[in-house]
Amino acid sequence: MLASHVEYFKYPVDVIAPAGMADTLSTSIVFRVNVDKDGHVAVEAKAKRKTLAEIEGASFPVTVKTIYGTFVVDTTQYFVPGKKLRTDITYSSYDGAAEDMAEEVSASIASRKSNVIALGINTPIPDYGKALLNNIIAKYNERGVADKNIQGEQTLRFLDSRIGLLALDLTLPRLSCRTTRRQRAYWMCRLRLPITWG
Repeated sequence: MLASHVEYFKYPVDVIAPAGMADTLSTSIVFRVNVDKDGHVAVEAKAKRKTLAEIEGASFPVTVKTIYGTFVVDTTQYFVPGKKLRTDITYSSYDGAAEDMAEEVSASIASRKSNVIALGINTPIPDYGKALLNNIIAKYNERGVADKNIQGEQTLRFLDSRIGLLALDLTLPRLSCRTTRRQRAYWMCRLRLPITWG
């Protein structure tokens, strides 16, 4: 029988990666962690079916050196000493994790004119699903506000430039009208001068 159990919020063991690793990692790394009742730790790190590191008989925290960098496997507050533990922890880049989640999350729009988005996730852990979907909605709303702000700024710049052009268009005819009026008055004045033949 193949059993899979996913812990959410109560991870007994965690993998700590170097800063920036999730931005640049090109593949997922699976850390298989085995802890016996005496607290001896065995860690195996694999990527693309290739073993990157094997450590046996260690104690927490365990430093795992790979070609991708140095990772630290350590306990969390939920770790129970004296209890056997066997777990697999997958460390992925942000892109890889997003692709994996995209396969689990379903999204749809009711209609083209609708403002409603339907999101769903198939998971055995309801709290995990709720937290993930709420996070997606929060990021979607943040991005929507940012997009609207950018669009508003662009609209404002466009309107400012148009108002400036219209103001210029309205100012130029007034100037030409004044010039034309002055020219007409000048010619009319010239025409009113008495003509004398000498």
